[in-house]
Amino acid sequence: MRRSIRRERRNEDCRLAERKRERRQARRKGSKNAVYDLELVNPHRKAEVDRRTPTDLLDVVEAKGREVAEALAALRTKTQPD
Repeated sequence: MRRSIRRERRNEDCRLAERKRERRQARRKGSKNAVYDLELVNPHRKAEVDRRTPTDLLDVVEAKGREVAEALAALRTKTQPD
């Protein structure tokens, strides 16, 4: 009886120690991530802002639509049997 109680306590102590170890590792990982910023961004680069108006954007979309239509027409002529 006493042996089983001791064994249970030992197992519980091992589980607690493992949890403490996991928490310590998580804290270390968290502190490393907080200290080192691994993002690949140049902080001195100025942001590029798109200054086109909605009308300009619609014109671009329309022009691209025409390009796609022309490409589809060319593909259809090439894939049609003679």
